[in-house]
Amino acid sequence: MIHFISVTARKHLQPLILCMTALLLLGGCVSSMLLDAASRNIFLREDVNLVEKNYAAADYLVGLVQNSISKREYIYPKPLLHANESGLSSPLGVMIIDQVSARFAQLGYTVVLDKPDKPVLIDEIKRGSVLSGTYMPNNQEVQISLRLTSASSGQILGAFDYAIPLNSDIAELLESTPVAFKIQ
Repeated sequence: MIHFISVTARKHLQPLILCMTALLLLGGCVSSMLLDAASRNIFLREDVNLVEKNYAAADYLVGLVQNSISKREYIYPKPLLHANESGLSSPLGVMIIDQVSARFAQLGYTVVLDKPDKPVLIDEIKRGSVLSGTYMPNNQEVQISLRLTSASSGQILGAFDYAIPLNSDIAELLESTPVAFKIQ
């Protein structure tokens, strides 16, 4: 069935068609500008969900050691150390081990933290496991190596390696701050 539009109807439809075309074109420009702004925020700044990555790493380690250690056995977390700088850590190394330790505790394991006024003694540690590891930054990411070792034998009970993208926030956390100790 073919319908013919009268000349009068066409005159009324022309402004409507012009308005719709203009809206589509403007909408394209606006959406293009919005996409451009969003892409700058998304692609120039990589957001890293550290908690998500570190909890997943803890979950993996728990899967490896659940038959090797009891939930009542003490786990002593130690800050991650820079792989090339012996004994040096950073806020990132502390944050990662804190989040992994927190996940172990959430899963029912006994995590023992150092207290400023009463550090954990070496003899106490020998009756449990040590959660530790290293981190190694490069130009694009930070390689993280976690391990859970038996304190008495030094045997590695479980290990997990992963990487996090290096962005400005992570780079800031990698900057270690010197700490002064008073030796008596």
